[in-house]
Amino acid sequence: MTYEIRPLADDDFFGWMPLFEAYCRFYESELDDTKALTVWTWLRDDLDPLQGVLAIDDEGRPIGLAHFRVVPDRCSQPGRSPSTTCSSSPSTGTRGPGGGSSSTCTPAPQNTAPVGCAGSPRPTTPRRSSSTT
Repeated sequence: MTYEIRPLADDDFFGWMPLFEAYCRFYESELDDTKALTVWTWLRDDLDPLQGVLAIDDEGRPIGLAHFRVVPDRCSQPGRSPSTTCSSSPSTGTRGPGGGSSSTCTPAPQNTAPVGCAGSPRPTTPRRSSSTT
């Protein structure tokens, strides 16, 4: 079986929604209509950094999702790094968000740097160190 990984489109809401519900359930997070529509709006807004892709099976059904945003990586080198959340359908045999196979996640764009410092963005302003004498 092959899978197509493609960006979300405006008409993907009803295919995306059950996968997002499963993601929220896995993390024991309440999902209501407002939250779902807010996240969907972010995903579809070209000016918002949050982006999403779907994994589509041979029959055209969405079976996995990945949400990601480009964040600065100040630890390893200037540039951009992906921050990714993945989830897949229980029917694919994977164990839930973040535990999917590579077919459910999209690789980092080629112009990005590797995630450094455990993948978390760092402040852009230096911190003052306090010393006691």
